[in-house]
Amino acid sequence: MKRLMATLAVVAASAGCTTAPASRLATEIRPADTFITGVTIVDTVDGALRPNTTIVVRNDEIVAVAPAREIRRPPGARVIASRGYAIPGLWDMHVHALSDPDDAIARALPLFIANGVTGVRDMGSLVPGIVETRRRLAADPDAPAPRLYVSGPLLDGARLPWYGDLPLVLRTPEDVARELPRLRAAGIDFFKVYDQLPAPAYDAVIAWARAHDMPVAGHAVTAVGLAGAARAGQRSVEHLSLGTLGECTADRAAWFDRWLNAKFREGANAYFRVTLDFAEAVDWGRCDEMFAAMARSNVHADAGHGIERPQPRGRSSVRLYAGAGAAMVRDGAERPRSGGRNAARERLRRLQRDARAHAPRRRSGAGGIR
Repeated sequence: MKRLMATLAVVAASAGCTTAPASRLATEIRPADTFITGVTIVDTVDGALRPNTTIVVRNDEIVAVAPAREIRRPPGARVIASRGYAIPGLWDMHVHALSDPDDAIARALPLFIANGVTGVRDMGSLVPGIVETRRRLAADPDAPAPRLYVSGPLLDGARLPWYGDLPLVLRTPEDVARELPRLRAAGIDFFKVYDQLPAPAYDAVIAWARAHDMPVAGHAVTAVGLAGAARAGQRSVEHLSLGTLGECTADRAAWFDRWLNAKFREGANAYFRVTLDFAEAVDWGRCDEMFAAMARSNVHADAGHGIERPQPRGRSSVRLYAGAGAAMVRDGAERPRSGGRNAARERLRRLQRDARAHAPRRRSGAGGIR
């Protein structure tokens, strides 16, 4: 109950911020319920403010949200007076927060609650950290923490050095048949596929997950692409950075290699040039086909980490628009709509004009832009 009260200090769970008839509410009220009074609800459907609202809590569930005049409190009921605002609890759909249980319990999870995030989708953490974090939360019901929906390791075809122990290398269907049952037994909620997973292993992940009623999300796997993800029923495609959207170019593999090398090996200036070159390399008709396929298959586009921050002072003044395509996908992938491609083009052009305006002047000698 204490964990729930900490959450309610900043949010109201998704009871819809709607009112209900007094007669229906009267039949639901129980003496043991908790009443949070004087709340102003921010209706996230129409933006309206609904003052003097009462939230009724039973155990760990909000059972009613209604104007105070429609709530009849039993004598002696527990009342928490509030003059604050409430919104439905937020979800952070892409985090990496559970590999270190000490940090998760002491810092990361309480910070989510303090900022109104009552659910997180962890898109890659070490399995021992996930298991230990959940064990500690189960042992301490009062610890402030959001709901956890976790994927475990990155299911990839190679172990890239900058990801440490996070990738789980699966090269064959036999690898998949051996490892996925272990992940499921450890409490993993869904599987995250990653860039270099081979096509046979990807197909095996999809088949095993479907047979065991588990979702698959993750990156646009190079071997199958966005269209393949749509056909397979992958639930989401993450980031939608220029590396992800390389499939909209004439040579996806070459584009992905260039993007990967620039991001992890060559540095900011090369990454900047890759971003600027994207508009010339992209085939917009091909993009439209991919996004339409994603929309038809209800593949969600999570544009997290779409736009990179400027580099710290003293290192570079380049503003890196690593995910300029995210806006394009929001126009094209959520639902087909006329004019979406033109709006996306213009949005990307604006990003590029701004990026060029922030580009450092070319300098000669060592350390200059090459």
